[in-house]
Amino acid sequence: MIHYAATGFEDAALHWFVHKVKSATVPAFTDWKAFAKSLKEAFQPPHYQQHLRQQLKQICQTTTIQEYGMHYRNIMGQIDNMNELDKVLYFVDGLRSATKMEVSYQAPETFKDAWKLAIRYNTAIFGTSRPNFSHQSQA
Repeated sequence: MIHYAATGFEDAALHWFVHKVKSATVPAFTDWKAFAKSLKEAFQPPHYQQHLRQQLKQICQTTTIQEYGMHYRNIMGQIDNMNELDKVLYFVDGLRSATKMEVSYQAPETFKDAWKLAIRYNTAIFGTSRPNFSHQSQA
């Protein structure tokens, strides 16, 4: 699996991998976890986890709930050891005010529940045919 993943490497990542494999006297990576850890150490900038958390705190819903959720989950998925309450609080804080009030009122305990509530509320209020959620009535 590790060698298969490395087939997608280019430039510095490819040179790093080839060097690790060639210079190793024993297998360069004992398992996937060791490979991922070594890869992160080689290429993630210092304080990357803090940077991701800062990004997560700053994003806000400016488009559809689906786009906001995908962007949020993309960042959240890269963060190590984030507790569930922080996931919920950061997500809810970035929602548009009406959605934020509704989801907060429901007090979800998991990100999955907060995500479902936000989608359900936005669909009920704005419908599914209005991707920009403009508050103007349709003529």
